[in-house]
Amino acid sequence: MTEHRYHPTSLCLFLTGHTANALSIGVQMVLVAWLAAGVLRLPATGIAAVQAAVLIPNLVLILFAGALTDRHAPARILALTNSALILVHTTAFMLLLKGLLNGAALLIYALCLGCGNSFVQSAREKLVAQLDDQRLQRNISLAGICQYLAQALGIVLASLTDYLGAYPIVAMQAALCLLALISYSRLARLTPEAQRAHDALAPAIGAALKRAWQQIALRHLILLVAFNGLMHLGMFLVLLPVLARDYMAFGSLEYALLQLCFTLGSVLSFWVILRRSQVRYPGQAVLFCLLYTGLIALGLAVGPTLYGLFGLIFLWGTVAGASANLSRLVLQSLVPDHFRGRTMAVYQLALFGMAPLGALLAGGLIQWQGMELTLKVLAGSSFALFALSLLSRPLWGVQPAEGSASLPE
Repeated sequence: MTEHRYHPTSLCLFLTGHTANALSIGVQMVLVAWLAAGVLRLPATGIAAVQAAVLIPNLVLILFAGALTDRHAPARILALTNSALILVHTTAFMLLLKGLLNGAALLIYALCLGCGNSFVQSAREKLVAQLDDQRLQRNISLAGICQYLAQALGIVLASLTDYLGAYPIVAMQAALCLLALISYSRLARLTPEAQRAHDALAPAIGAALKRAWQQIALRHLILLVAFNGLMHLGMFLVLLPVLARDYMAFGSLEYALLQLCFTLGSVLSFWVILRRSQVRYPGQAVLFCLLYTGLIALGLAVGPTLYGLFGLIFLWGTVAGASANLSRLVLQSLVPDHFRGRTMAVYQLALFGMAPLGALLAGGLIQWQGMELTLKVLAGSSFALFALSLLSRPLWGVQPAEGSASLPE
């Protein structure tokens, strides 16, 4: 595996661009959902469609983005992507300013954001692994802390939508993408160009899919991540705004505080992992996160008090953060650098490709069967997969060490 040790300036530039994008996404997490739920007053299925629109581009673009990241400097890809996102946010700002926002415009806006996110995710994951192979767990945790703290701040800023209006919030997102563009453009001049592959993109993508399927622990991880995308991420994106609006009668401020609790929980888990020594068996921790998520869903199904609701959402964020951190640590440890972009694209495809289906499933279940049954389906499926995972041992035995892994086949 090729080792990468860049100057500390590179890490600072990466964290600046990464934080700016994460802050913009934190705003987006509240703003897009609340434009659908609180401003346009769309039904549960309409909210699900908007949330799915943010995620659907991953089905089409994520593998292409991963292969592209292995062929070109990821910092350059991030700079170009932020240039496009500036244009997207500027267009949305003009629509809001003129009062032309409707359901169709919101869907298009969500789709454009999803396209940008596809390239940001693939290039970001390749870049964080290149910063220093020997400090992989530290860099992933540090990037995660910056990401979730920035998202928390973005959520707080988005909570002011009811008071400031949506258009200054969207203008701020454009400014953040400009900051990310400047940071990644400078970083691109400090990092080496990727080795140019001579094979076509389609075979390169196929090689990543083949590797992910043939490597037993990696295959198990990808299947687990696909489940998390379907039953955890996708359903969460619909459960939370519907729960806030229809069951708790929250406004944008209270909804933002719920999102903030989730994000702060994720920050806590990243901080704890950052402060720890090398995690010996990260795959085991990822599997136990299934069990904990099922228990949290059961707690929500019971109908908690106001403070109990905020506490459970905080715990959900803690579990989700730990699962995301350690899943990425397992994957980054199992593959060589020249495969990381494509393999991370397979990972992102499994997570975000299944999330739109989870969002649509949650919207349909809530609208026709109610919130309680939806949460029980989430809990039961999590328990069932955890029990099934006990029968497969390879993922349990992965031991990352100094940028490599001990992998039982």
